[in-house]
Amino acid sequence: MTTPATPPATLEEARALFLARFVVITWITFCISLSFTFIWQALGANFPSAAAWVSFWLVHWLNMVNYGMTFAAATHILTFQKAPAAILFMIIFNGVGAFNELSLANPFYQWGWAMPMAHAVMASRTIIFNGRDQLGINVGALAIWAVFMFFVAFFTVPKPKPADQSSSDASAASS
Repeated sequence: MTTPATPPATLEEARALFLARFVVITWITFCISLSFTFIWQALGANFPSAAAWVSFWLVHWLNMVNYGMTFAAATHILTFQKAPAAILFMIIFNGVGAFNELSLANPFYQWGWAMPMAHAVMASRTIIFNGRDQLGINVGALAIWAVFMFFVAFFTVPKPKPADQSSSDASAASS
């Protein structure tokens, strides 16, 4: 049986751990979403304007930040052994919500409107195909999800052990 990762020793280490993960997740998702948008353009996506290109990039960046923060929070809460099950559950829920026509679906599937990927897909359709304009609602929902997942990831960072408990653990391990 593997042991879980050691929690940070001090509050400063916990803050540094969170900030490092946040900066890394934000930077990686920024680069991936930017390259994703360039690939779409190279494959012939017809963006009506430069603002549409930026909107397309923003929607995908917010969606990727949502997933990155969700993965970080799931890893903090469930450890590396159990996090894949929760992440798979989230991906399935998002996929069902995004790729089914929710207005025609059974009322059971109305939770799909709350999933971030559904908003990313609807916003992409609006930008690329000039469809029904709900871009403000979609970007707003993605931004709310990103802020929510930021706080969830922040409050699930492993807390440092109290000083007296860590010294008693060290003395028990040495004897």
